[in-house]
Amino acid sequence: MEREIAEGKMFIDAAVAAKVRLFIWSGLSHAEKHSGRKYVHINHFTGKGIVTEYGKSVPGAEFRFVNVEAGLYMSNFTGLSAPLKQEDGSFELAMPVPGTSVAPLLDTASDYGLFVRKSIEGSQLRDIYAHGEVISYADIVAQLAAVTGKKIAYKEISKDEYINFLVAAGKPQRIALELYEMFAYINEIGLSSRFRRQRHRWEPCGSQRGHPYLGRVCQSHRLE
Repeated sequence: MEREIAEGKMFIDAAVAAKVRLFIWSGLSHAEKHSGRKYVHINHFTGKGIVTEYGKSVPGAEFRFVNVEAGLYMSNFTGLSAPLKQEDGSFELAMPVPGTSVAPLLDTASDYGLFVRKSIEGSQLRDIYAHGEVISYADIVAQLAAVTGKKIAYKEISKDEYINFLVAAGKPQRIALELYEMFAYINEIGLSSRFRRQRHRWEPCGSQRGHPYLGRVCQSHRLE
C-alpha cells in the first residue's frame, strides 16, 4: 500500500509540475478512515483513498482532479466469485454478506472507458461513480440462473468460512482477510462516499440497455 500511495502522489506532483489541466484518477474510498478504523486491512481501498484525498487537496483552478470510481467488477462472478457446483448438480454462490446486501456493479471491459470519456467531454468536472446497476446478491444469483439455465442458490457464510475457502483456493491469508473486510465494509458502510449518503441514487450510464445487465456480462461463461 505504501508504494501505491507514494507512486500515486508522485503522478499527481508530476502532472502539476507539467501544468496538466485535467487529471483522471481511478480511486476508491478511504476504508480505514470511513469505518473508524474498524476495517484496517482493505489496503487497495485505503491506499487509493489517500491518493484521492491528496489529489483533491491540490490548490488552484488550473489543475482539475476527477475521480472515476469503479463499482465491483462483474467479471468477478465468472472467476473467484463464480457459483460453485454442488454434489446434486446445482450451483451455490457463497459470500460473507446477506443475500439482501446490495452493491454497484460495473462491466469494466465495455463500460469503464465510457465513464472516463464522460469525465473528459462533460461540461461539469465532477467525480463519477461508474456502475451499470445496483443489485442485491440474491438478484445476482437470479440473473446468473436466468442466463445459464442452471439452478443456483445463494448462501451467506461466516467470516472464517469465507477466509478458509479463499486460502484453500490459493490466496494468501492476508489477501483473504482483505477481501472479507472489503465485502463487510461495502455491506455495512458502502462502496464510496456518495453511495453511503444516497444509497439508491447512483446514476447508471454506459451500456445498460437491457435486462439482465449482469447476466449479459456473464452470458458467455459456462458453469460446469
